[in-house]
Amino acid sequence: MTAAASASRPPFVPGTGVVRLTVEGPRGRADLAVPVATTVSALLLALGPKLPDEQGDGSTTWTLQRLGEEPLAPDDTPYSAGLRHGEVLQLRPAHDPLPGFAFDDAADGIARTVQGRSDRWRPELTRAITLVVACLALGGLAAAVLRTGAGRAPSVVAGCVAVLLALACVQDHRIPPDRAARIVAGSAACLFAALGGITALHGSDALLSPDHEDVLLGSAYAVVIALLLFGGRLPALLPAAVCTVAALSAGCAGLLMARDWTVAQAVAVVAVSAVLLGHWMPWMALRAARLRVPQLPHDSEELQRDIAAEPAERIVRRVAVAEVWLGVTAIGTAAVATVASGLLAHQDGWSATTLAVVLGAAMLLRAWSQLGAWQRGPSLVGGAASLTLVAVYGPVSLFWHIASTVLLLAAAVALLNAARRPPTARLLPVWGRLGEILELVVALALLPLLLEVLGAYASVRSMTG
Repeated sequence: MTAAASASRPPFVPGTGVVRLTVEGPRGRADLAVPVATTVSALLLALGPKLPDEQGDGSTTWTLQRLGEEPLAPDDTPYSAGLRHGEVLQLRPAHDPLPGFAFDDAADGIARTVQGRSDRWRPELTRAITLVVACLALGGLAAAVLRTGAGRAPSVVAGCVAVLLALACVQDHRIPPDRAARIVAGSAACLFAALGGITALHGSDALLSPDHEDVLLGSAYAVVIALLLFGGRLPALLPAAVCTVAALSAGCAGLLMARDWTVAQAVAVVAVSAVLLGHWMPWMALRAARLRVPQLPHDSEELQRDIAAEPAERIVRRVAVAEVWLGVTAIGTAAVATVASGLLAHQDGWSATTLAVVLGAAMLLRAWSQLGAWQRGPSLVGGAASLTLVAVYGPVSLFWHIASTVLLLAAAVALLNAARRPPTARLLPVWGRLGEILELVVALALLPLLLEVLGAYASVRSMTG
């Protein structure tokens, strides 16, 4: 089997954690479903009763190998060896393995080897690099827009670009639709709209230090474009996430207008509120999608309730709505928590640094119970980014710099080592229970720390003398 042929097959059967292999030996062949974490030595041990004894004394050792390749090492696993679903392995005595392939024509061997490499340029890579270059072009366009002149010129140009991109995204009727291109265009439209709103009053200078009015206008512009994108064939998650982030940003601006707080304090209030409300978000998402899961019955009478069949299309549609709710909540919470951690890391005092660390830990622990890709992904990225910002921009002291450097190095080594684990490997149940307990403890610690950052305890002490 060539590398190109094997690469076209899935690495293992989805949802099972096993790879289906065919083993050919001297006495026939067998189809096996092998767990991806099983070593070759363990597999040979399981096949032991079926293996022939060529020397008659039970001392024959056996190996497994692909055609044209060296035998697999005893500690190799299907995952580490890159075995694909449907591959055929040869069962051979260790002292007599199959020889490797030999090419009579060197030119033919070079051509076959080059064509079989996994890093060959493929048509789908052309599309991917095109989208990457388009993103670079849009980034350059944003920089050019900011240099169009003083006053409101950048805002007008950015608004026009946002409208054009949104219309192009909505009016694209190609069949089949290019979802990736539409997502890039829709995201760029929302970003240009926010850029136009932020620079509407004070020009390009407002981009580096926006006040609450600039943030409100940027949020309003982004929401308008996001509502326009709801009419296109885009994933509903994109415009909904934009509206959520805009609403959270507007909430921060509103707190700055209503209270005499710093930007870090206002963003921290919104971030802590979003994290705490996220605990009830699954229930709220089910309610918003009009999904009601029946309670467990206690007697025979309750067993006869809620037994009417629901159309499959209705269930699928409502589950999709609930997934969007959970996804936008995770994205919005991760965004505001990351910004809050970055701002708190620049503040003096132990309470701000501790709150930033706890926010990052809360995001990471929240990801444990989230199953959707657009729920767990933003939580993991937001939590990791929050802790990284605290490590880099934390207290200015030699001890902190040394400790953060050691911790970042240890985290990088641990994550690289964890990346070697099979994707379907499960942790012990005790870790899940420990994660639930830590998530509860961290959530309970958020509110007292927030009150300390806001100076509530100092105000109470001053009032009581």
